[in-house]
Amino acid sequence: MVIDDDSTFLFIFRKQIEKFEGGKIVNESGNGSEALSFLKNLAPTADHMPDLIALDLNMPIMDGWDFLDEYGKLCADGVIKAPVCILSSTINQADFDRANTYEIVKSFFSKPITSDQLAAMEKISKVY
Repeated sequence: MVIDDDSTFLFIFRKQIEKFEGGKIVNESGNGSEALSFLKNLAPTADHMPDLIALDLNMPIMDGWDFLDEYGKLCADGVIKAPVCILSSTINQADFDRANTYEIVKSFFSKPITSDQLAAMEKISKVY
């Protein structure tokens, strides 16, 4: 699952994921609110839950930080437990530090995303 409001980034990210064997994006959301709705609709059955959530921080309506706060509550219920990798163009150390305060955030990658970073995300998705 990828949550990002940048359509160009989404297009490129999708193409990169398709190069990985078995790689598939189960949902693309333009903000955290859309993503939470998608996850809540899946939660009762746990069908098609993502193995990993790729999250941008700066988005309209509900940004990545607000998403993390709400997603953490869903994870506490035990139905949803996909790890989060932040994908951001930020260079602000405070953002890196803040991301590390969330147990559900497993890594922080800088855009543009490389093949090595995608391989690392794949490994993370298999561990959790």
